[in-house]
Amino acid sequence: MTNYVDGKTGRGPYRCFNTQRPNILMISFDMVPREFYLPREGDLAPRTPHLDKLKAEGLFFSNAYATSPLCSPSRASLFTGRYPYIVANGERSHDGQQEHIREGDTICPEYLKAAGYRTRHFGKCHVGAAKFLSAFGENDSPWDRWSPPWRDDDGYREFLRDKGIKDFQFNREIRGNAPSGKGKGNFLGGWVCTDQGAPFPKDAVYPAYISARAIAGLKTYENDPRPFYFQIDFFEPHQPFFIPSGYESREQELRSALVLPRSWESAMQGCPAAPLPLVYDRYRRYWGLQDQNTAEDYLVANVLQYEILDEQVGRIIEQLKVSGAYERTMIILTADHGEMNCRDGLVDKGAYLNPRVLQVPLYLKLPAGGKSSPESIRRNPPPGTVIDRLSSLMDIAPTILAAAGIEAQDRFDGRSLLEEGTGKRKLLAEVFAHVVPNPAACLIREESGETTLYTVNFADSIDEYYRRCPGGSWDEKNQAGQAAGQEEILREMLAFFEADERWSAYGAYFRLIHADKLGTAADLQKFVSV
Repeated sequence: MTNYVDGKTGRGPYRCFNTQRPNILMISFDMVPREFYLPREGDLAPRTPHLDKLKAEGLFFSNAYATSPLCSPSRASLFTGRYPYIVANGERSHDGQQEHIREGDTICPEYLKAAGYRTRHFGKCHVGAAKFLSAFGENDSPWDRWSPPWRDDDGYREFLRDKGIKDFQFNREIRGNAPSGKGKGNFLGGWVCTDQGAPFPKDAVYPAYISARAIAGLKTYENDPRPFYFQIDFFEPHQPFFIPSGYESREQELRSALVLPRSWESAMQGCPAAPLPLVYDRYRRYWGLQDQNTAEDYLVANVLQYEILDEQVGRIIEQLKVSGAYERTMIILTADHGEMNCRDGLVDKGAYLNPRVLQVPLYLKLPAGGKSSPESIRRNPPPGTVIDRLSSLMDIAPTILAAAGIEAQDRFDGRSLLEEGTGKRKLLAEVFAHVVPNPAACLIREESGETTLYTVNFADSIDEYYRRCPGGSWDEKNQAGQAAGQEEILREMLAFFEADERWSAYGAYFRLIHADKLGTAADLQKFVSV
């Protein structure tokens, strides 16, 4: 029998199959550096006991990627399981660019709600509040912007008042240099105290407020027989950082171990390890990290912000255990994109396609597999397994729907994380503009155990090529000039573009700029005969 998310319009057709429906908890972070979950020697790595335990009790996908380095398009693909048509965040989009998910599209939680799940959401949205209200109900309060609502979230202000805090101020700021080289530039957060100069308590930060709301929601529905889907979208560790009191000792420990990345030093000296597109230089001026103390403050604050998140995740998971729901709950935890974290003299992300801004953490804790659970759950790998095959944020929606016994009759570009991979896969990522307009697309390929990423910057003559090394780290030096099998990669990219109308805009230009390598006759006009 076919059901519909909207029975009146026929939107979102789906079928349900007989299965034991687990609770589902989806947690997303915003902008996580890869060394926070895949550290190597020399990295300033955070202490994350709760995430480490989640990894030990579930599956960890160590080779997972976003479809965009920006919040809105990446989240759109996460929620729909498809490549996004959004290519810029709303704050930076041009008039006429799509910046919200369309009303006619269906996001994963809408299927769950229609199939009988009780759906709740807490935190950031950034794909259009209307779609979240459809999925989570009119009492949801999704905020649709990149920056945190510290000052104008009435619930958070009440949360502070209940703790005896009227307001806060930054007593140590992190600021980059202005692009002119004169004066202060971008505000990147820092360390806070109360407006009276008193220590700001750890349990009063915005992540603590979001987790408190989520825990209250879990308690409210403890006796409800329906399965739940709870989605918690934290803003952190995205800058601007908000570091309270109570981390002074840990801060000193981090500073004593801190070593700036070599690529930061070479970028500041004007001698990068390999040629890079102009967009990277533009972002260096935007962030203004020429001062060593500023870069060091950023690295330390980023780690502390992530450790604060780990504590809040621990609180939420503890509530699941106290209520007895942990064993029958699927938990997915990820991030919407990565972050440069001072590599190449950059922080945050931007309108470029580097492995560091596309790779994401991806944790999956499965529910206990009963007889009526999907076969993929019953035969899952043992807890603690690290899965190294190429994965995508687009895989999350199909995974959730499969676990919930829902077969959505819609286009999906992702596939369930519980399907056995073939060791061969190709993924596309694209971006148009953020601070710097730089239309770009890249192909991420997995072949014979090796992952590579090839980027074409359509407004620049420099391509980018990166290889993932044995052990999982990326060679962060652009090797486009020496890419093995470059012509084969370019042909694969062209085939990818021309096989799907969604990317036909790239096809002619791709043939134009790489005509010498593709070497085929081509009429690039789209002559139409009616």
